[in-house]
Amino acid sequence: MLYGRTPVPEVLAFVEEELVWARERGLPAVEADALLGGPYLLPRLGRFEEGRAQLERTKEICRELGIPYGLAEAHYAGSELEVVAGDLEAAERELRDAIRVAEEIGADRYVSLYRTCLAPVLVDAGRHEDAADELERADDYRDRSRWRMAYARVLVRRGAVAEAVALAADAAARPDTPDDITWQARQLAGLADVLRIAGDARGAADALRRAITLHEEKGNVVPAGQLRAALAGLSPAPA
Repeated sequence: MLYGRTPVPEVLAFVEEELVWARERGLPAVEADALLGGPYLLPRLGRFEEGRAQLERTKEICRELGIPYGLAEAHYAGSELEVVAGDLEAAERELRDAIRVAEEIGADRYVSLYRTCLAPVLVDAGRHEDAADELERADDYRDRSRWRMAYARVLVRRGAVAEAVALAADAAARPDTPDDITWQARQLAGLADVLRIAGDARGAADALRRAITLHEEKGNVVPAGQLRAALAGLSPAPA
């Protein structure tokens, strides 16, 4: 439900029922699972502090019960929250904590995933060479579209425009998880970024409109609004 096409309000209703069920039965691990929906979903509705509070409770439970995978995912969810909130420093801290926990338990594939997710955060912070370093360290993840999109955003900033545009277009066209329309929207926003730098304002605007449509379908109110603002800044308003 979280990663599929189920609208955000319906997913929130489900996890709220799960949370009540878990607390009534004294099942803290299930409570942590339900609370984890908060940092993913609530910021998309602008409920940032509520999402942060649920995130901290999830982390607390995972530490108390010794659930390192859950703790790593909680840090990842925290990064998702902070990206939507626009706090890139906080998003980086969360992802570096996720990497640390995943390294401690030998979850190499997740280390690569988290490094790949860190790369666009660093690009957005104006640190594309740091992003490139993270992607090189996640080399075994380069078959995934999110890795290719992040690398395309690095390449276009290095001046390799044609290569970047081709790579970004391919990454947007072949999503890792076709039903995860939130990530599809984010990939399209990445494509728009590459096309904007490449000088293709029309292509960038088209990618942004497609991303907005996907965010609206999912009920991602804040991300949709952010992309509408980016679109307005990219092209003149219609007469």
